[in-house]
Amino acid sequence: MSMIGYFLLVSDEEVRQAKSDPNSVEQLIDAGYEDGNADLVGVDKAWHCLHFLFTGTLDEGDPPLDFIMRGGAEVGEDIGYGPARAFDSSGLKRIADALDRVDRASLVARFDAGKMNELEIYPPGDWGEVDPTSDETFGYFSGAFDAVKDLARRGRTEGRGLLVSLS
Repeated sequence: MSMIGYFLLVSDEEVRQAKSDPNSVEQLIDAGYEDGNADLVGVDKAWHCLHFLFTGTLDEGDPPLDFIMRGGAEVGEDIGYGPARAFDSSGLKRIADALDRVDRASLVARFDAGKMNELEIYPPGDWGEVDPTSDETFGYFSGAFDAVKDLARRGRTEGRGLLVSLS
């Protein structure tokens, strides 16, 4: 089974609703899947590599760059890799501000194939086959980074929150 990462912009009201009514989370996520929904970014299996590049860890790290796997409020039921997590607009602002300080060069500098293999960073395989300076082998991950960073920036500008789902 594949673990896919999704990031959905939501209003602060939707974050409050998700916290008080766990059943609403599924509705929010389902609505996010609508064709052409610019508020949803799917990064496929790149989520764990991004988490590692942001934090240097398997599943921990310091806020706010640990947002892919930690932080926010757990909402709803386990949807594959735990419940979704919701960040209100102030939380998303902190994430976007932190991502502003991350660029492709810093991702390349943080790439450590040996440690990624040792930690079994998803997706499985040999991270030694990935050249972080090559669009051919690293473009999948850098493209996911760009998409998440752009979404976070837009959410910050619009005063929105973020729902993170790993399913």
